[in-house]
Amino acid sequence: MDFAALLSTLPALPDEVQEEVPIALDQLWWRVRMENDMPLRRLVEAVLLMRGVINIVMALEGKEASYFASLSRAEVQEPEFYPEFAETVPIEAGPSAAVTDRLWENYFRYALETAATYGSPLLTVALRWEIGLRNALVKRRAVALDVDAKKLLVLEDEGMEIENYDPLLEEIDLVRAEPRDIVRALGQLRLDRLDELSPWATTDHEAIVSYALKLLVLKHASVFIAKESGE
Repeated sequence: MDFAALLSTLPALPDEVQEEVPIALDQLWWRVRMENDMPLRRLVEAVLLMRGVINIVMALEGKEASYFASLSRAEVQEPEFYPEFAETVPIEAGPSAAVTDRLWENYFRYALETAATYGSPLLTVALRWEIGLRNALVKRRAVALDVDAKKLLVLEDEGMEIENYDPLLEEIDLVRAEPRDIVRALGQLRLDRLDELSPWATTDHEAIVSYALKLLVLKHASVFIAKESGE
């Protein structure tokens, strides 16, 4: 199927983290659904489900889901948007590191399986890089706070080597910097990595997956920065 028309109608995304993005997540999801292509739908859904996990975690912590740009319209309230990986996590007791780690571990396993099933090498590489980044951040914070990081790492065997992130994270003070500055810096780091992966987008499917990944990064950072700014 030719997705050139869809790609041509999507607004260009900025190369840097900003407080505004040109398209909402649910608008992208609606356009993908209109294509009636199951592989594309499942791949983009796997990307957007990362937002769902963030919303679950924030809800457990008593924060508004809208704080992290909840996908809240009718198209994304269907049961398929919250598959079994979320339902098998015991969240009744409230927030905890164990619950959060279990949610992320289940999500990444689900997304990696989806990428493999529907043939998206780009999504696979992006997910493995994200797993590595998250574990590298956990390790750095643990060292700064003098706690054991080993129990907090998620799918260590699936992610990139933690040591590979040392040069990338040297300039980010994860303990003392303002939260919005950290989010902005990490968002830019993710955008730059996705730009590096752009040669992998050799098909329309992969180009749209790449677009969804970038939009997700931009939206998360923009909403957090706006919220922290009191806007």
